[in-house]
Amino acid sequence: MRLALSVLIALVAPATAAADVGTPALDRPTPASIGIRLPVTGDGDRDATATVRYRASDSPDWRDGPALFRVHPEHVRAGGAAEELAGSLFGLEPATAYEVELRVTEPGSGLDRTIALIASTAAVPRRNPAHPRRRPVCSVRALRAALAGARPGDVIELEPGVYRGSFSLQASGTRDDPIVLRGRSRTRTVLDGRRCRDCNILETYGSHVHVEDLTIRHGFRGFKNQGEDTEGLAVRRVRILDTTLGIGVRARSFDSYLCDNVLRGRLRWPRQYAGDGGRHASDEGIVVWGAGHTVCHNDVAGYGDALNAGEGDRADDFYGNEVRSAYDNGMEFDFAQGNVRLWENRIQNAYSPISTQPVNGGPAYIVRNVAVNMVDEPLKFHANGEGRDALEPSGMLVWNNTFVSPTAALLMQTPATAHDFDVRNNLFVGPRRSRFAPFTVVWTGGIDNGTFDGNGYWPNGEFQFGDTRADSFAELQQTGIERNGTLLSEFPLKRMKPLTTWRRTVKPADATPKVSVPSGLGAVQRGQREPHYGPR
Repeated sequence: MRLALSVLIALVAPATAAADVGTPALDRPTPASIGIRLPVTGDGDRDATATVRYRASDSPDWRDGPALFRVHPEHVRAGGAAEELAGSLFGLEPATAYEVELRVTEPGSGLDRTIALIASTAAVPRRNPAHPRRRPVCSVRALRAALAGARPGDVIELEPGVYRGSFSLQASGTRDDPIVLRGRSRTRTVLDGRRCRDCNILETYGSHVHVEDLTIRHGFRGFKNQGEDTEGLAVRRVRILDTTLGIGVRARSFDSYLCDNVLRGRLRWPRQYAGDGGRHASDEGIVVWGAGHTVCHNDVAGYGDALNAGEGDRADDFYGNEVRSAYDNGMEFDFAQGNVRLWENRIQNAYSPISTQPVNGGPAYIVRNVAVNMVDEPLKFHANGEGRDALEPSGMLVWNNTFVSPTAALLMQTPATAHDFDVRNNLFVGPRRSRFAPFTVVWTGGIDNGTFDGNGYWPNGEFQFGDTRADSFAELQQTGIERNGTLLSEFPLKRMKPLTTWRRTVKPADATPKVSVPSGLGAVQRGQREPHYGPR
């Protein structure tokens, strides 16, 4: 679904201004987010900025949003990035119109322009078709017949039982009249792949198909969207068990809603990437590819990469997910482009919790996530490729996360350079003893227009950020890195202890900080409830 844009007010800058902005555009909306893109011209020194405030159209109260991010296309060799300011509002209400006000300034030219626009979030996919046609099913034969003859508005209801085989739905529904495949019991209505070695237990080809309230088990791929340019897929309240791949796609699609599912793959922690040379790195839990996708409140374990955005993706949301184990990455933003958002997720037992290898321009928001027990790097700001052919990451915004590692408080080892990023107000918590001692931070990669500030670190030690090395935190602050950061005097989490080895499976952890932790640091604040992770 493309979002109509209404520009209401434009207070024009002086005619002599060298810098200027074009007409704002909106990315595809999701039920929780709005993505904004504002073209910029004539700003050779790249110092134009845009602040953001917004309110629901029926509310008198304005709220400040994150300032728009300056995209640097010169750092994106893969193409696709533009000269623009871009950013997102997220955590919004579905199917709601918002007034958004951008104030753009550029000190050298005197540019000072206010742009007001109306933008709306998408609706959550409807529960039932507007014109439902109930089709009860109680056998494999009846299920195949219902799928073959499906038309918009059909609600194919599966009685409890085991339906063995592979199943395919070719037809499309509509936004108002989706085709719904629904089990009568989430646990007792079962599609069983009979341990097939190369199959999709359930596949769909059309738009506006909803799969709900059943179990898919015992096969290579659990569910796969085979359609190209399809829209409006919903998979919710589904259990996918004993599969190599959970929920996947064949081609680009749009506006999927994949939420409140439980997925269990075949890999068991502490099996992880370095242990067998990455043989299972492509065993993927949930994959989306395209734009406007929502992946929320799933419970995922036993896959190589648990959550994945595809190449060139824009305007995808990943929030409220519980990742219990990931042989490789908990969240992979590799080759994503801009206005992709990862917020309020919890990841434990991952080789590397969050990968941006690379992000192509951004912004990629990594906000208020908890990541506990990792083998390697909490933030994988790596290139894809080597030497002159390397595609390096650009555009990561890492704010208010909590990372707890048995390896090092912050580790990032690569010869590549990360560009145009901001790491701020996070908690980086390491072990008391480490193979990297005496270092608290070992960040060997190059840093180009990257900021580390306002973060909290434990325990004490030496620090390396690119070419900068410091024997103490105070010495580090004198270099200009972490001028507003904090060296914590004690292990900062109230209901956790320092980790000593990644080989032990960590259960979902409470990241509430102790009273000694300054307010504003980390994913969870004192006196506030933790976000809800996993199915609602």
